[in-house]
Amino acid sequence: MYIKPKSYKEICKEFGGEIKNNVCVVDGYPMDYAYYLFNNKPQSQKHISMNPDEFLSLVPIGPGVISRSKVKELKSKIKNNIPLDPLFLDIDYESGVVLDHEGRHRAIACKELNICKKVPVIIFYRNKDYGYIDITRVKTPISLRPRTTYL
Repeated sequence: MYIKPKSYKEICKEFGGEIKNNVCVVDGYPMDYAYYLFNNKPQSQKHISMNPDEFLSLVPIGPGVISRSKVKELKSKIKNNIPLDPLFLDIDYESGVVLDHEGRHRAIACKELNICKKVPVIIFYRNKDYGYIDITRVKTPISLRPRTTYL
């Protein structure tokens, strides 16, 4: 099924952001138009904004995983309004458990800067056996549950 790609402005609005100097700013987070993310399984996506602590609580961080130099680089980009990809979570549709993710360093940078009260997160709904789920056909909301093991 073909789904027409959404414009940067439409996506920005879905996250509760606004365009400032051609950059979508979501509560202090300069979000890039990550075409490759927004057009990957669009029928399986939900766009939300969440507190960086909430995001980090869903993705346990193992020892030695966080690169302080990467966090420092991201903090500089956020301060200078350089667009960054949104964060994402792959969620098991049936259990709500996080299967995969990207964005721990960006969430930590936002938290430490205390500029972004919320970060844009793409949620991809999957089923362990059947791949991505078309959420346009889902009637019941799914509660997110943290992973209990490191990724």
